[in-house]
Amino acid sequence: MSKKSNLKPIVIALGVTFAVSLGGYMIAAGMVKHEQDAETHIKWGYAKIIQSDYAGAMADSSRAIELDPDNAQAYYTRGVANSNLGDHRGAIADCNRAIEIDPGYANAYNNRGNAKFVLDDHDGAEADRKRAIELNSEIKDR
Repeated sequence: MSKKSNLKPIVIALGVTFAVSLGGYMIAAGMVKHEQDAETHIKWGYAKIIQSDYAGAMADSSRAIELDPDNAQAYYTRGVANSNLGDHRGAIADCNRAIEIDPGYANAYNNRGNAKFVLDDHDGAEADRKRAIELNSEIKDR
């Protein structure tokens, strides 16, 4: 005996879509079928950062890097997770790789600058912040 599921898509931060059964019979992440997709793991990583699950974000972004080692977003996401876990040197290393892949990645410069600031590299932090703003003027308002 099965009930017809009335699944409704719910869009949350970062474009991650989940389907939730109103009858309570099914809760399914819409991206599960794409488990081996690097972009999916990046989205999961972003979602976990928003939820303050930094260890989970590390795991997802690391998996994305395994699947696509030339994905700047994956390194940036892991760098953000590293920063939030207090591993600022790891954050700098990940942001360095993101910038190496995509020299115009303003957010990677900004995150690297934040990590440098925490490590008392104020000149390096200022240089990164300046470069981030040159690439994206909206960063100066953050």
